[in-house]
Amino acid sequence: MDAQRNIKLIAIFALVSSILIGCSSTGGTLGNLIPLPKILNGKLEGNTYHAPDESFQVNTPHPAKGGDTYEWNYAKVKEGVDQNLRFVEFGPFALDLNTYSVDFIKRPAPGKIRTIADEFYKKQLLKDKNNELIKEEDITINGNEAAYAVIEGNGFYYVSTFVKFHSSYANVYAIAYPHSSRYPDKAALTSRNWKIYNEFVSSLQPNM
Repeated sequence: MDAQRNIKLIAIFALVSSILIGCSSTGGTLGNLIPLPKILNGKLEGNTYHAPDESFQVNTPHPAKGGDTYEWNYAKVKEGVDQNLRFVEFGPFALDLNTYSVDFIKRPAPGKIRTIADEFYKKQLLKDKNNELIKEEDITINGNEAAYAVIEGNGFYYVSTFVKFHSSYANVYAIAYPHSSRYPDKAALTSRNWKIYNEFVSSLQPNM
């Protein structure tokens, strides 16, 4: 079922992360019952993931250590790299079928982050029958210029926050499924009130 969903997403979005050189996947389950070990290219310190080249760090959406680690134990993690782009995706988890990702670009943003976001959405997402539900301008994440959008597809929502740093920028996004037990509901998405996603976005820090 996960494989069919991923194939569908690739066909709809043609996301950059789907064609990354050296993209690898680890974790997940065996027969949807037994959690598999996670062999990461990056490293995990507590509940913080560090990219293999230390270009960025971000907290795992669900605790990896301490407290309730049930969701994380069954989680799948994907990592990849393509020239200046570093990529990580967390999920699906045990009950949370949503995925949470970072596309981190190791170069200064070429212009306003809103413009970069709009160009990406237009080329990659706003086609077929996808519908842009909300687009907020001039928001800030930890003092950094950012742009937020929610795009509705067939049976899922693409939730995206582009963030501009001093010498890099990132698209921090989640794919939310209404059939997931952790689906935040449409109102939370359009009001930018999805707690687990907001905490994931806020935890992203560039290291270089």
